[in-house]
Amino acid sequence: MRRRYVRIKLFKNGEAGVGLTKVVLTILILGVIGAGLAMTATTASKTLVANDRMEAARNYAQYVMEYIKGLSYQEVDSYTLPSPPDVYREYGATNEVVSLASGKQKITVHILYGGKEIYELEGYKIK
Repeated sequence: MRRRYVRIKLFKNGEAGVGLTKVVLTILILGVIGAGLAMTATTASKTLVANDRMEAARNYAQYVMEYIKGLSYQEVDSYTLPSPPDVYREYGATNEVVSLASGKQKITVHILYGGKEIYELEGYKIK
């Protein structure tokens, strides 16, 4: 008994297969698309990290400002700050105090990251 096989015609006009040029072109196009997607993902990741860093700096500046406002009024150039909480251990903070008329002080808090100032917050303390 002979088996009969059904041949399905996949190609037109007697073509035997896909040419090397088409394969290389397809791989090139997919590579360009893949590289674009990878660059987009990298940029998004860097932006997210930078935004997280700035948000943490802002929160730490508010924490320091509230700490200073909670201290008793003193005629000084800067207040002594406590060591930062663990969540802000990568950040540093400095402050400047300018005494104004009628018992007011202008307080400027500077937040540092990697030795560079990345955020500044100003507020006032009343005697």
